[in-house]
Amino acid sequence: MANNPSDPRSGKPAPQPRPGAKVPHARPVAAVPRAAQARKSRAPLFIVLVILLLAGGGAAYYYLRAKEEPLSKAELYALQKQAEARAAALNPTPTPTPAPTPAPTPKIAVATPTPPPVATPMPATPAPVAMATPAPATPKPLSEIEKWLTQVETTFQESYAREVQGPYDAAMGELRRSYRAALDQRGGAAGAAGKMEESVAWREERQRFFDDGQKVPPDNSDNPLAAIQPLRANFRAQSAKLEAERLARARAHFARIDAALSPAIAQLTQKQRLEDAQLLKTKRDEIQKAWIGTGAAAPSALLADANRPKAATVVPPRPTIKKYPRGDDRKAAEWVLNAGGTIEIMEGAKPQSISKVADLPKGRFAIHSVRLNFAINPPTQPIENLEPLAGLDDIITIEINKLPLKDEHLAPLTTLSKLGRLSIEGTEITDEAIGYVSLMPKLQAFRPQGSKGLTGRRLEELAGTDVKELSLQSCGLVPEAWPHLAKLKKLVRLNVRSTNVRDGDLQHLANLGDLQQLYLNRTETTAAGLQSLKALREVRDFGWDFTSGKAREELTEVARLFPRVSTYFIDGAEEYAEADIGALDVFRELRAVYLYGKAIDDKAALGLGAIKGLKAARFSSGTTITDQTLGQLAGHKGIEEITVTDAAGITDAGLMKLQPMKGLRRLEVRTCAQVTPAGIAAFQKARPDVTMTR
Repeated sequence: MANNPSDPRSGKPAPQPRPGAKVPHARPVAAVPRAAQARKSRAPLFIVLVILLLAGGGAAYYYLRAKEEPLSKAELYALQKQAEARAAALNPTPTPTPAPTPAPTPKIAVATPTPPPVATPMPATPAPVAMATPAPATPKPLSEIEKWLTQVETTFQESYAREVQGPYDAAMGELRRSYRAALDQRGGAAGAAGKMEESVAWREERQRFFDDGQKVPPDNSDNPLAAIQPLRANFRAQSAKLEAERLARARAHFARIDAALSPAIAQLTQKQRLEDAQLLKTKRDEIQKAWIGTGAAAPSALLADANRPKAATVVPPRPTIKKYPRGDDRKAAEWVLNAGGTIEIMEGAKPQSISKVADLPKGRFAIHSVRLNFAINPPTQPIENLEPLAGLDDIITIEINKLPLKDEHLAPLTTLSKLGRLSIEGTEITDEAIGYVSLMPKLQAFRPQGSKGLTGRRLEELAGTDVKELSLQSCGLVPEAWPHLAKLKKLVRLNVRSTNVRDGDLQHLANLGDLQQLYLNRTETTAAGLQSLKALREVRDFGWDFTSGKAREELTEVARLFPRVSTYFIDGAEEYAEADIGALDVFRELRAVYLYGKAIDDKAALGLGAIKGLKAARFSSGTTITDQTLGQLAGHKGIEEITVTDAAGITDAGLMKLQPMKGLRRLEVRTCAQVTPAGIAAFQKARPDVTMTR
């Protein structure tokens, strides 16, 4: 009996047929009552058990019927054990019994017993029948977009792990190992020298390092041993550098994903496949948050750059421009001047600025530039549109500031056959404005600064124009703008100050081979991220906020990337010391420095003295320099031009400090409250050779 197979439900040995007995065909266990399997060998025990169940379980049965509730598993188990005990007492050693002589046997209606281990004590209650496990429901078929995401998941996760997370983890592991080794070495040396307190301090630092997840405290507020502090500082600096590099690589990966998703989202939206478009957008946001927001490992359904499908670029239709009548320069001039703007006309070969209607020439004239700047004072009459400018043949420049213009208001400007420069700041234009700008045939400079509704998603449409200068300062650019910007191969000047450009976006600018002027001030770009721009060898004007205290290290690398920089722009995003500004001397061809912002003070300006080849120094946008700075510049033998704008600390006395500066050729002083006409006159009298502008 030792090798008898067991009952799959109870684990007990299954009863065997008598020698020579006919073995019936096998059937599923669940379909064969247990009593039938044991009928020939255990019939007496079965009958006894049924009687006991009828007698002992009757009370429970009727009790349940009255309450209309099923027995609990515990109650059923207890009843079963009672029945088994009584059966064992009556027939403790069951033995095979010869089959009785067939005789009429009263048939007792017995319900199919419940499969072990729970027995049903109520003969009249049907027991549950063992049922096959139902097959799992058929999952909903994946859409094509979902299949795409699933297919490329593994590929891109491996790419992220190999190119981003893997190098970072390896470098951080080496940094932690080095820190632990230093702690062990210093602690061991202290112990060997019998310096108990130092030895304990090194041991406690090691324990703290492990307790904090192999990190050092963000500061030294816990007053560690003096020798520990430089080790911590080095660890913080190195880990910050590694994180910056990891973030740069993560952003580069995300930029490639985003470059694929944005056109696809636009195309799906256009086709009203909004659920698929939302699926891609949600995935893009998840990836951005995981990689760039928190620095976590690759999420669980990413797009592989190598395998992604190429979504067709959706080009919005160009706007329809109505037919405007031929322009009238006089009417247009009167409209501009009556609103509080100014115009410029050509008087012979010399431009003439006009701000009053009474100053207009009596005869014919042509407007060359229009200035509608209401940043300080509002228009003196309502301006509903720009239609009075339509059809004028000689306008070259238009500047608009603080007007509630919308995209469609640019339509009349598409009729200006010579318009080459358009500056619109503080308006309500959006990406739709690009459709109108692309229809301006001679436009070369477009400056929509401060337009938060301009996200950059349609910048690629300018690729077919002659636009060479683009200033997107303070615009609401989104990550997908940068691949579109990369298509503008004619760009010579690009200003993206105060935008969300990051290290990963810079790779899209690397192919703008004609770029000579690039401004990245007040952005999150880093020295490591600038490496993506090493192909831009023609950059001459450059603006980027280097790190105070690390200026020479960072600027040395920037000078290696852009060796021909002759003009550098500094925005006072942080306070700079004299040595920080002086580090600009690494640019061998540097001739001019622009300094902006309140953080630029006399201390920082003192660093200009270290730049021997400097020819021009320009201070603007509320710097906090005083007369002391002008006195310092007076000792520089190479400076020929000084410009000071909006500097409250400059006085008439400061101007006179520049009198002995023999090389000075031009001095411009604007909106400096303490500089008076008398002070300017006194300086001009002392230095008539200097061109003075106020």
